[in-house]
Amino acid sequence: MTRRTLIFHNTFAAKGKNRFALAKITTFLQQEGITHHVVETIADVEANRYKLTKAYEEFNPTEIWVSGGDGTLHLFINSLPENMWHLPVAVIPSGTGNDFIKNYTGKPAFENCLTIALNGSPQPVDVWKCNNRLFIHGFGVGFDGRIVESMMHSPSWFSGFLAYYYHVIRHLFTYREQVFTLTANGNTVSFPCFMVTVANSTTFGGGFKITPKAIITDNLLDVCAIHKVSIIKRGRCLKMVEKGKHLHLPILNYFTADKVVLKLPQTMPAHIDGELFYEQEFEIVKHSKQLKILKLFK
Repeated sequence: MTRRTLIFHNTFAAKGKNRFALAKITTFLQQEGITHHVVETIADVEANRYKLTKAYEEFNPTEIWVSGGDGTLHLFINSLPENMWHLPVAVIPSGTGNDFIKNYTGKPAFENCLTIALNGSPQPVDVWKCNNRLFIHGFGVGFDGRIVESMMHSPSWFSGFLAYYYHVIRHLFTYREQVFTLTANGNTVSFPCFMVTVANSTTFGGGFKITPKAIITDNLLDVCAIHKVSIIKRGRCLKMVEKGKHLHLPILNYFTADKVVLKLPQTMPAHIDGELFYEQEFEIVKHSKQLKILKLFK
């Protein structure tokens, strides 16, 4: 079968620098003699779905390469038409946040991912749904949601891990817990909560291993619920979370579940795959389909 690559490209990823990545990708495909077609993304999911549907009908792709970061991958799975989920997908990391592909391949360098896209085999990866939004990487609310809100509304000169770390330090000692109600595995508990992360993958913010035991193919979510943390202990806890060495701490619960429900006292900022949104209640369940992402197997 002749390969025909559809490129789902976010020009605005990496603060506009992703246009250089597209040039590298198309040059690579030309050198390999692979026909390709580019779909430029916009923020509107329905508009992207229309573009993808039209490209599928007219170009008849055999695979899709997603060019961008975690936000682009999130936009892609929410825009993907039902009749395109069978196609193998390669993720080419070219955004400011590339946490998912770091966890998935272990070799997130741009050139390595081009090699994986060319020679890899598809592996089904779990996809989850929070309310009406799909996600593949993770969800966070509480302190984590506040950090993403701060990053969106008060951008810094930094990018990637340094940007996340900058905003963590800004709010670490002033954030105040609120009572959350969490239901999972048949149990319901209410507690003063610093943050809750519900994840399919291990690492957030470019390097924080919040859910270090997460496996993206086990049909389960890893949940890290951190209770109230005294101000004087927050700095130490932060360093432990960064290294994934926090699971023994008495201030948190860590477990797996196939469904999680969270109720908050009011509407609060949350993130899903690093994208900011606001809700008061969240229901997280398994999506009916898996994404077939290319990977090199030893």
